[in-house]
Amino acid sequence: MQDNYNDKMMMVEYARKYVPYYTKLYECLPENIVDVCFEKIPTVDKKMLLKGEVCLSVKFIGEYIRDELIHVYTSGSTGVSSEIYWNPKEMKKSLLSLWLLRKKHYGIEPRQKMCYFYLSNNTELVFENKNSLGIARSSLHDGREKEAYFNICSYNPAWMILQPSIALRLCDYADKYGTPSSIKYIEFTGEYLEESVRKRVESTFNCYTANQYGTKEVNSIAYECPYGRMHIMSDNVYIEVQGEDDEGDIYITTLQNHVMPMIRYKLNDTGKIIRNYRCQCGIISDILELNQRISDDMIMQNDGTNLNPRVLIDKFCAINCETQGEILQYQIRQIQISTYIVRLVICDKEWENYIKQRIIEGFHKLLGEVNVVFELYDQYIPENSRIKPTVFKNEMDNII
Repeated sequence: MQDNYNDKMMMVEYARKYVPYYTKLYECLPENIVDVCFEKIPTVDKKMLLKGEVCLSVKFIGEYIRDELIHVYTSGSTGVSSEIYWNPKEMKKSLLSLWLLRKKHYGIEPRQKMCYFYLSNNTELVFENKNSLGIARSSLHDGREKEAYFNICSYNPAWMILQPSIALRLCDYADKYGTPSSIKYIEFTGEYLEESVRKRVESTFNCYTANQYGTKEVNSIAYECPYGRMHIMSDNVYIEVQGEDDEGDIYITTLQNHVMPMIRYKLNDTGKIIRNYRCQCGIISDILELNQRISDDMIMQNDGTNLNPRVLIDKFCAINCETQGEILQYQIRQIQISTYIVRLVICDKEWENYIKQRIIEGFHKLLGEVNVVFELYDQYIPENSRIKPTVFKNEMDNII
């Protein structure tokens, strides 16, 4: 239950006092912050980060200069990375609820060995820390994928945190070379999780799985219990949606990061909040029903209007249900008003013609007589090592 009104208002007052960007943004707010309705406070979005706005608190300038802050990179579907800074203590505090739920539901603790894939421009394949092994995501498309998998096997982790697309790739190697018997839990994050992917991963690795929703800006936002409900981390973040019946665009306010606060910060996701839900797992909390994370882009139509890419995503999901998960991965790129490139990874090539035909039918039904060009990949769609894969990308601005 989100009863953290005082916490979020204290963060607003703090940001106005110590963060130059918010000082300017909140010039019109009353001096006494308790007189302000939270919903009247201006919203912000990723454009402020991309523009290089000064969002760093002046109270942490010393730590910044001495390089004592933790900095992580956002890598959203805009394709441009921005740095987010954290105080180490607040970083740990922001993850406390997540760790408690991992232990409660799946028996996972910080002392247990884990593996993850990280974004990096470095050539090093692995990065080993106290109880973790990081694998460079660049290894997935530079010929070192097999070596990366063997590193995981020799490390014998108790659990892994993975993007669903990476988990699928590891399944292929597990089928060829066997699975580490030490793995008892896999956590998904960073991408929309298809149920067909979850089932394959659970079957291949014979382990529990859970979905975690979060961002680099605030860390964990919601976590899935064994009954499939995404519980909101209300002591770490305040979450609101703008729309009817508590459903619409998601906005977050960090309650922990005083180095670089995000207040009423718009994510490029949509969802619905169920308030005060009494879950079978024994927790009473607000629940987030998250729609698929797509991208910052919209479909541009002939009449000049924009269309949410979800209409296409839903069609692909329907086709995948028809074919029992034959589409392992896909990406849609609009390169002209009436021309789309569809990238596909298909499990069984015997389904190729049927899947193509169903996709074309879906495009024509939703968008009219548009051209659909297919690009098929034997394994996985290549990605920039600093950019998250997106389901839909409007690239018309890139066409000369």
